[in-house]
Amino acid sequence: MLSPEKTDYIDIHTHQQKTDPDIFSVHCLLTHQIGRPHDYPGTAVSIGAHPWFIEKEKLLATIEDVAISATGSNVVAIGEAGLDKVKGAEMPVQIIAFEKQAIIASNLLRPLIVHCVKAWDELLSIHTSIKPRTPWIIHGFMGNKEQAGQLIDKGMYLSLWYSFALAERSASLIKWLPLDKLFLETDSSDANIKDIYAKVAGDLNISTASLKSRIVENYDELAPKKCQCCQGK
Repeated sequence: MLSPEKTDYIDIHTHQQKTDPDIFSVHCLLTHQIGRPHDYPGTAVSIGAHPWFIEKEKLLATIEDVAISATGSNVVAIGEAGLDKVKGAEMPVQIIAFEKQAIIASNLLRPLIVHCVKAWDELLSIHTSIKPRTPWIIHGFMGNKEQAGQLIDKGMYLSLWYSFALAERSASLIKWLPLDKLFLETDSSDANIKDIYAKVAGDLNISTASLKSRIVENYDELAPKKCQCCQGK
C-alpha cells in the first residue's frame, strides 16, 4: 500500500514490515543493510544512510546508493538520515552525508526523515543553508517545548519517540503541540501503533478516529509529488 486510507493508523517510521490492513507504515530501509525499494513492491518505504553506519571511505558510494534507490516508485521519503554526537562517524563526515541526503530529498520532492541526537544547532544551520523544498520529519522526538518550537518554526514535523509518547510525562508536550505537525511511530520496537494513538488521543481528549484523520491529513500534505525530472513518467 503506497498511500493511506482515511481511517488508517499511520506509522511514519518503522524498521519492521507491517501487515495489519488498517495500518499504513513507512518501512525504513538503510544503505548498510540488504534490501532496496524494489525488493518491497507495493510497500511504502524510505531509504537513507543512517549516521551510525556511515564510513568515510565509502561515503560517495553510499550517497550514490541513496540517490539511485530514492527514485523507486514506492519511495515516499528519504531517510533516516541525520546527525548524532553520541554515536557514529566523525561529525564532519556525518554533516556531509546528511547535507547530500537532504538535497536528494529536496530535489526529488520527498520529505526527509531525520535522526538527531545532541546536534540541534547543526541541524537548524543546515536547514537554513539548504532551504529544502520539502518538509523534514524529526523522528523519535522526545524533547521539550522550546526545542519543538524551534523545529516547528522551520516547518518541520515531529514524530514522537514511541516510549516517550506512551509515558505520562509526554502529556504536557502532546497537549501543546500543533496537531498539524504531529506524527507517531514505532521505530524498531515491538510497540503497537494503535496503543500509541490511544494514549495520545487520551492526552488530547479527542477520539482515536479524530487523531487518525488529522494525521492522515498531515501525511497527505507532505506526500511525494513528482519532481521535474520525473514528469511524464
